[in-house]
Amino acid sequence: MKSKELVTTFYEAMKVRDYKTMASLYAINAVFSDPVFPSLSGFEAGKMWEMLLKGAKDMELEYKILDHGKDEARVRWVARYTFSKTGRKVRNEVVTTFELLDGQILTQRDRFSFGKWARQALGFLPWLLGFTGVTQKKVQETAERGLNDFIRANP
Repeated sequence: MKSKELVTTFYEAMKVRDYKTMASLYAINAVFSDPVFPSLSGFEAGKMWEMLLKGAKDMELEYKILDHGKDEARVRWVARYTFSKTGRKVRNEVVTTFELLDGQILTQRDRFSFGKWARQALGFLPWLLGFTGVTQKKVQETAERGLNDFIRANP
């Protein structure tokens, strides 16, 4: 699968909450990172998408492939959803860099403003504490615990 086709398949699957297709696109030794999940294996990334998409009742997604080559791609995407833990509306703008190998995702690095996301998802006080890094570390720990619990319950 060529890079443009692969990332199109990935984001079209995300639009319809098809986490199985998304998970199938990761290489066995893939690595995923973003400000909330800083280091996941390909298996964990697939489970993360399953957990997030099953909980995203009102998610809307748009994406644009910024550039692509033989073994890489860069995509800007915007997700609009209600953050399930607080009921707050979020509009998250993400730039993803993919490294691909043999038609699969080898690395995926999602970059977005944690501060902007935290203001929307968590409110002002946690965002304010985020300047010290306390909020981001707490969110990462909670997200990791939640993902591990989800994986145990959904093998």
